[in-house]
Amino acid sequence: MFEGIGYTNKVITALPRNTTPNVNLETIKANSPVLEYDFYTFNFREVAVNLRAVLTHAPHAGIGVRCAVAIDDASPVLVDFQTLGRSDEWKENALKKASVKAAKQIVDRAGKHTLKIWMVDPGVLIDQVLIDLGGWKKSYAFPKETAKK
Repeated sequence: MFEGIGYTNKVITALPRNTTPNVNLETIKANSPVLEYDFYTFNFREVAVNLRAVLTHAPHAGIGVRCAVAIDDASPVLVDFQTLGRSDEWKENALKKASVKAAKQIVDRAGKHTLKIWMVDPGVLIDQVLIDLGGWKKSYAFPKETAKK
């Protein structure tokens, strides 16, 4: 964890930073560092896993700004934060000083679940995670976080 940057003043990144990226989802699932969060739901449906990352650029060709996510034992989905040139997406990201991307997942039952976030490219700085169960209205910032007490 790095402190002093990001919307929450604390970000998570996977180390080591000198690893070779891998986009084979089975290899990622078996070999890449993974961060896991447990959460609970009272219903089941398609959900959006929204990730807010600190703006970074790929350090050189062949490396991106990607991670992979899954809920429970689902296949990982690649999430790519990279933007090219001065696109509208890049401009929006620059104004809010963050990149927000979403991956669709299925929550197939009520109860306890585990969100998994795998490293694909080194250097991705995850600032916030929002699992939208259907009620979030897209806005500039994520809602205030909830904490386990």
